[in-house]
Amino acid sequence: MACKFILENDTSVRLKGLKSIMLQRGLYSEFLLIALVRLSRLLISWTSIYWACWHDLQPHLSSQKPANLKSSNNTFFKLSQTVEFNSARMASILRKIFRRKKKIPLACAMSLENEPGHVHTGACFLDIQPLSVVELFQSQGCASCPPTTPKVLDAATGPNLLLLSYDVTYFDHTGWADTFANGKWDNRQRAYLKKWGRSTIFTPNVIVDGITDGTGAGDGEVHDIVARARETRGLMQWHIIVDTNETELRIDSDAGTDVGVFDICLVNYDPKVQVVKVGKGPNKGKKISHRNLVKDIIKIGEWNGGNVTIGLPDMSQMIGTGLETVAVVQGAMGGPIVAAQKV
Repeated sequence: MACKFILENDTSVRLKGLKSIMLQRGLYSEFLLIALVRLSRLLISWTSIYWACWHDLQPHLSSQKPANLKSSNNTFFKLSQTVEFNSARMASILRKIFRRKKKIPLACAMSLENEPGHVHTGACFLDIQPLSVVELFQSQGCASCPPTTPKVLDAATGPNLLLLSYDVTYFDHTGWADTFANGKWDNRQRAYLKKWGRSTIFTPNVIVDGITDGTGAGDGEVHDIVARARETRGLMQWHIIVDTNETELRIDSDAGTDVGVFDICLVNYDPKVQVVKVGKGPNKGKKISHRNLVKDIIKIGEWNGGNVTIGLPDMSQMIGTGLETVAVVQGAMGGPIVAAQKV
């Protein structure tokens, strides 16, 4: 038996708290705005037409010569045709504005609520593009980063891509200590390379979903890395979906208990663009842009197949910090990221 998928078409669809009210008011305001714009355009059109007709008629009205009667009659005929045409146009526009329309769905909701004894199968999961995590390891002291970082920042955008930036400490000995560097991010990058059996570490290093990587320096290279990661994820024999609310994180999957152990982590990052002018070292005088700088990674649980619901830590401490959070399900010690969901 498959899960139920619900496409809500009425205003009774449940959205989260204030968002529902704002969305409903937004649709009503949009309706009024469209009506006012259309009426304004119509009034401007009518005014310009009548002004043009009056301009044409004025010499005939002021003239007393019988020879102008035929021209005057023609002008009045054109005016009557114009009025009739615009009256029909106005009626058509008003019908479009005020006719009863089919209600616009406020949201399309997918229900993954289990029936008693339900076991997920592949039919329970929509074939949609999952969120891919693009991790950028960089350093303000790396001479190769300034020309490449802007390419990565531009390429790692879109509704199904999330950039996470990590500054490492490898080049702090070159005369400039990276202002955002953290040894924890050195260890994270090394864990990936150890998992892949490599002995050489480099920056900039773009890693997508913990599966594929490259420097990101070549034209279109980031898109190629993303495409290869998505292709690999598409070959998985099981499916997984992560969803969150204010207090809980839920994982739904048709995977058995033989998939291994995955960490469930919350990644806090700063979405602001921050530009640093390097004062010393090989990049002296250069400005380096940063976006989505990772501030902390918190492990909140583990997943080893099946369906799991765990409580989220108190997120109220995040209020006012400007930070955002994404939940990731990732194989331990540099393993693949199999699911991600913004909190």
